[in-house]
Amino acid sequence: MRKISIIAPSAQSDPASEPQPRVWSVVKASISAAGRDREGEFNAWYNEQHVPEWVAKPGFVRGWRLRALDHTTQTHPHEHGYYAVYELESVGAFNDALADSDGAPWGEWQEYVGSHLIDWERTYYRRLVAIAPEEVDAPYWAIVKTDFQGSEAQERDFNRWYDEVHFPELVSHAGFQGGWRLRVLPDAGDLGDRRQRYWAVYRVRSIEDFARARASRAERGLPPWDGLWSENLCDTRIDCYAMVHYEPRHATAAGKADTGHA
Repeated sequence: MRKISIIAPSAQSDPASEPQPRVWSVVKASISAAGRDREGEFNAWYNEQHVPEWVAKPGFVRGWRLRALDHTTQTHPHEHGYYAVYELESVGAFNDALADSDGAPWGEWQEYVGSHLIDWERTYYRRLVAIAPEEVDAPYWAIVKTDFQGSEAQERDFNRWYDEVHFPELVSHAGFQGGWRLRVLPDAGDLGDRRQRYWAVYRVRSIEDFARARASRAERGLPPWDGLWSENLCDTRIDCYAMVHYEPRHATAAGKADTGHA
């Protein structure tokens, strides 16, 4: 296992004091049966035009597009076929971009929302910790999604354990290139069900690497959640994705002093 470094927000209580970027907007959608014939065309537009256009907007840092992937590690049927993930300087950056879209954030495909593009939602997340966030070439993501039931003190202890023990231990396995832990950040601009409050995103060379890491823990006699939190966790699922597009920060948005996300 390799040694890794964790990047965590400031311990101060003032969110404005935390390092940026610290917010994600995740746009979730599926293609209906009626839209299958144009799925390739839609994906080309989304990857080559739409994501670059939005990442160039003020307050946007970078973006990814993910396609749901069927794998034995997947614990439930996928809820959405695609994710568009935007890393932001603030939730306001995305809401401002929406306000400037004149009611048509899907551009030339807006008229197909509800017929070809279905089940779409938008959820904001606050980044809790990151491991190697600038290593962006991992072709697959495994996302563990869960919610917590318990006292505030228990939830703090759970997050401390996850951030400082469990998350870095998993990422230290072969084939892992880093990841993030996220928590839902409620906002009036949300659309649809926010679902699980916590995500652990693992970037891997293959989903098999993620499966082997879990199997290795079991072989060493480590129970799920180290046997500490099973009674507190609910609605847990693992979803697998292929990364189909990555859009780095545009030079015009990054400015002269910040090129770290290019």
